Amino acid sequence: THRLARPLCFVRSDPTDNGYTHPIEGLRPVVDLNTMEVIRIEIYNHYPIPYVNFNYTSDRIKKFRDDIRPFEIIQPEGPSFQTDGNQVSWQKWSFIVGFTMREGLVLHNLTYDNRSIFYRGALSEMVVPYGDPAEQQARKNAFDCGEYGLGCSTNSLELGCDCLGCIKYFDANMCSSRGDLLVIKNAICLHEEDVGILWKHTDRRLNNPEVRRSRRLVISSIATIENYEYGFF
Repeated sequence: THRLARPLCFVRSDPTDNGYTHPIEGLRPVVDLNTMEVIRIEIYNHYPIPYVNFNYTSDRIKKFRDDIRPFEIIQPEGPSFQTDGNQVSWQKWSFIVGFTMREGLVLHNLTYDNRSIFYRGALSEMVVPYGDPAEQQARKNAFDCGEYGLGCSTNSLELGCDCLGCIKYFDANMCSSRGDLLVIKNAICLHEEDVGILWKHTDRRLNNPEVRRSRRLVISSIATIENYEYGFF
């Protein structure tokens, strides 16, 4: 019995080159996943390989913009949310943070003022039907949840760009496809954001303005599957 796969082929100008910049179109090997052997190579057509560089990493960018100054968010008294394990409370909201290998971030028992909003919230599937009729591309139809697993593809988030402010992190604990323990540190980020004015009114007879700021609670997780980034906020 064979388990056959048809991987895509790319060229890199050096070991750290962007792996998706130079595709080899018109050629595809057929690999037996049981023996990890190349059974045959299928050649459909001949296409020139694009060699224009599209690298985005900081070590390859010659100059960064210099018109942005540091931006810091501080909460001297700490955030307004409370956590007890994976249980989160914020204002009148309450929910439980969960995580699975397939779906990634899952929210359980979300309530507002003790009234149930939903029992379980998660992404059921992410289907990517490329729809290209070309012989090499026609088989591309990815199920990014069910086949790749958003959970096991989740990033470890870092303070500064992924999350900014007074942060609470949650680790993700799961089993790998081989049954081994898999821990992703800082897989989920919880923080508050100021989002401008909620409402304002001025009594012009008394010249007495009243204004309230708007604030939101953000729970985020980011998964990388090949050349795709999935951000959940």
